[in-house]
This record gives sequence, C-alpha cells and structure tokens, in this order.
Amino acid sequence: MQNTGYFDKFDIDITMRERYEKQESSRSRLNVSNIVGDTLGRRNPDAQCLCWKIILCTQMSSAHETGTASLWLTSKLMPSSDDDVISSSPGLVIWRKWVPSQSDIDPTCCLSVIRDTAVGSRDEVVSGASGILFLVSESISWNHQRVHLHNLLMSIPSGACLPLLILCDSYDSSSVIINELGLQDIDKLRVSSFLLVFLRENQQRKHMDGFFSDTRLREGLQWLAGESPSQPNLQCVKIRELVHTHISSFSGVQDIISNSKLGPNDCISLFNKALDCSIQEIVAAVNSNPGGWPCPEIGLLDKSFDEDRVVKSYLPTLGWSSNVKAQPIIHALQNCKLPTFTDDLSWLARGSKARQEIENQKTQLESFLIQYLTHTSNMMGVSLAAKEAYVITQRCARLELCGTSYRVVPHWGMIFRRIFNWRLICLSSRDVSTAYISECDHHIPLQNVGTEACLYPSYYPDISLDEMISLSCDLPRLANDERPRPEALHRLPQINFDDETTNLRDAERNLRLDELPSMTTTTTRTYDINNGKSEALGKPNKEADALSKLLEQCNLLQDGIDKKLFVYF
Repeated sequence: MQNTGYFDKFDIDITMRERYEKQESSRSRLNVSNIVGDTLGRRNPDAQCLCWKIILCTQMSSAHETGTASLWLTSKLMPSSDDDVISSSPGLVIWRKWVPSQSDIDPTCCLSVIRDTAVGSRDEVVSGASGILFLVSESISWNHQRVHLHNLLMSIPSGACLPLLILCDSYDSSSVIINELGLQDIDKLRVSSFLLVFLRENQQRKHMDGFFSDTRLREGLQWLAGESPSQPNLQCVKIRELVHTHISSFSGVQDIISNSKLGPNDCISLFNKALDCSIQEIVAAVNSNPGGWPCPEIGLLDKSFDEDRVVKSYLPTLGWSSNVKAQPIIHALQNCKLPTFTDDLSWLARGSKARQEIENQKTQLESFLIQYLTHTSNMMGVSLAAKEAYVITQRCARLELCGTSYRVVPHWGMIFRRIFNWRLICLSSRDVSTAYISECDHHIPLQNVGTEACLYPSYYPDISLDEMISLSCDLPRLANDERPRPEALHRLPQINFDDETTNLRDAERNLRLDELPSMTTTTTRTYDINNGKSEALGKPNKEADALSKLLEQCNLLQDGIDKKLFVYF
C-alpha cells in the first residue's frame, strides 16, 4: 500500500522556490517612476514632463532596533545608486522613466522624487510635495507616532490637499491604528484622503522572520499617484502682451486705436481694468499651487542630462508661485494704474477761424499732456514729457472743420496707446517681465503687440498737425464756394497716394491729344468756363464740340481731385 500522506502533497522544491522569489522581490529596488508613470501620464495628458514628489517618513531615528520595516523601505525606495537613479544624496533620491506618448511624438519624462523627513529642514522637505508616505512601527509608542505624524501634517501648506499613505508593519487592526494616530482629526485642507496598507501579506501569522510585501507597496504607491493633485497646466506670458490682450478683448473695444469715440477717462478705465484682469489671472495661477510645485530638488539634476533639458523646457521656474517672485509682479502691475482726468476739457470743443487761436489750442493741449505725464501720473520728467507731448500732438491729433471754423481734435485712443506703453516700461526688467497663468482659465489668444507698432500707429495719413494747420489757414479762400463743404470732418481718411497717382494718369490718358481742336479754329469763339459749357458765337463745328467735351472732362477730373483733397483745407 502506497504512502499518500503529507509528503505527496508538499513539494519542498516548489516551496523553496516560491520563498526565494518572494525574498528576491522583497529585497529588490523599486523604481518609483516605473510604478506611477502611467497613472501620472493619464492624469496629466498635456504634460511633457512629470514631476512627482513624495515625503517619506520612516521614523528610523525613533526606532530602537535595526532590521525593521524602516530599513527595508529605505533600501527599496532610496538606494545609493541605480541605473534609473539620476540624483542621489543623503535623504534624497530622484528616479526617472521615459513614458511613451499616446501621440507617438516624444516620450514624456517622469521624475519621481523621494525625500526623507529625517534629512534637511522641514520647509525644504515639504516644498512641492505630491503625497505623504508614513510608516507605522510596533517598536514606537502610539503617542510618539501620533505627535510625529501630526507635526509633519501641520507643516504641509493649507490647501495642498495631499494624499496620505500609512504603511503598517504591525498586526493591529485598521480601527486601532486610525484611533491611535488620530487620523479622523486630520485637516482636510492639508490631507485630502488616507489609506492603510499592511506590509505583511499574512496578518494572522505573527512571525518576525517573514518578508514585507513588494506587491502591497506597489499598490500603495499607485494609489498615491492616483490621489495626488494634478500638475498645474501653465503658460508663461509676457505681462505687457497680457495687458494689451485684455484691453482688446473688452466688449466693444476690439482695438483702442481704431475706436475714435473713446474719451480720455474711457481709455484710462480700460487700461486699469486690463491691469486688474491680468493681476487676477496671475493670482489665480499662484493660488492653484499652494504646495509649491515643482519641487526644488529637480534643480539638482546634472546639466548634461536630457532630463535637465526637458525640465528647463517644460516646467516653470522653481518658486514661480512663491511670494518672493509673485508679489513683485503684482505690485508692479498695481503701480501701473493711471489716474483719471479731473481737469475740464471743454475748451477742446471751441472752434476758431484765426490761425493764432488754433495754435494756442494746440499749445494748450501739449501743456495739458505734459502736466499729466509728469505731476499727475509721475511717469517721466519734464524734458522727456515735453518731447512726448509734442510728438503725441503732431501724430495723434487732427484739425476738424466745424461749419466755417476749425478745432484741434485729439484721438484719445491713439494717445493713450502711447501712454500705455510708457506706463508699462516698468515691466521690462527681468524679474517682472513675465509671469505664469493657467491655460484652462485663459481663453483669449495672446497678441504679440510690438512696441514700434504701438508707438507709431499708421491710422492717420502721414501729415502732422502743424502741416494741417498750415494748409488750412494759409491757402487763399475761393471766391465762389461751389465745392460742397462737409459739416464736420470726423476723421482723416487713409489716402493711398500711389492709387491716386494711378487714377490721375488714367484720366490723363483718356484725354487724347488728337481730339484737341486746332488753335486757329477756336480764336473766334468764347467759352463759359464757369458753367463747364461752350457756346459758339458763330456756327458750331467739330472743333468746338471736341473742346467742350475736353473741358467737361477737365472739370470732372478737377472735382474728383477736390473731393479727395478737401480734407486738408
């Protein structure tokens, strides 16, 4: 009779092989980026570089024995060297992985930073953190562990909402651990959720020579990646362009230069409103990052690594949302606000026929602008303000005919576009020239507004105010006013003088020289030039009809020229 007892059911070789595999798995290093890379990639589909940091609290300094879970966890996550470790120092390890892109263009760089709380200042440890890993040990009193955990959590910035992973090497129940650590009382603005993971696969067998579970550690890390805050989707912008974009985006103000109906305080109000909108966008981006992402440790990467190149290309500068960098930008924008016009501008509506009075009105406008650029807004000195006021008056004001008198009419949109650029010069320094805004909150395409285009708009014809005054006041008046005069010149049109020259040449070609009558046949006739008609004293002939047609064409051509050029007179 064969023996079918215990040894038929138990194969010592299989058991030893399984034990060896568990032992190797338990002792093997764990590339954290391999574990969390795919999860982070799905949660941040637009990111070209993933930066993820966990705070590791093993309480090793508080343990009274060696060979515990703290040593095991440290050896797993923080080896001194590995092919996938691109930076290693006491208390710090950075893992890397290149995650294939779904669009098959360039792979995404995933950097996982592990920072031990036992090394470095508390502020450095928690800065830019994405999650917290806390190891519970049976060798440390519950009271000590509770104090240690809550001190760590209180150092997390309010609003960070980080996930907390509790790793347990004890055999206590979940309810006991939750109560002893006071997890039910944690601040939800600092820790959004927590999970308990037991490192021993068989909680019923209380043997200390068992292996800690590599599988459960992986599951805990994947949970942390799934619960950690998403990376901010940011856009680096030039602040001056951001302000100009907001000005152009306001309802009814597509372009301040082309809107001649805006008054000076309308322009000032739009500018100040654009500054407020820019400040709000920058502050919103800063407030969306209470944890200080990306973590400062990525600044330690070797400059020769591809990972360092990707970090500089796709991640914001370190500390971009800190008060040290954000407050100077906000303060500079607030200082750019313009004061309103309080002076009475009714004198601009007065018309005049005398050149001296028109010149006085122009000078008065220049003085008013100098006063605003210097004492009212403290924008520049008197010498520079005088030069700028002269340029503004010559380029951004026109002469308008009202009935039989003229008046100087400033185009406030053009004037303040120049003033805006002068005001925003304070944003040219490197520290306050750019800022980060959230792409999801910014729906207006940024405009690349060049300074030259803003300072020298081509909305008016290339003629100065002085030239307009000279043309209007110095040319003799016609004795008969047969030309129709406009009631008011609302604005000077853009005249393409090349096109006008072409039209004149075309008209000249229509006057064929072979159609002109001979001089000998016209000396005995008189023509009424004023009426554009010819009446022969004698019998009409071919030559007289041809000359009559010629004069009619000349008058039509002259009327056309008058209509094109009357705005200058």
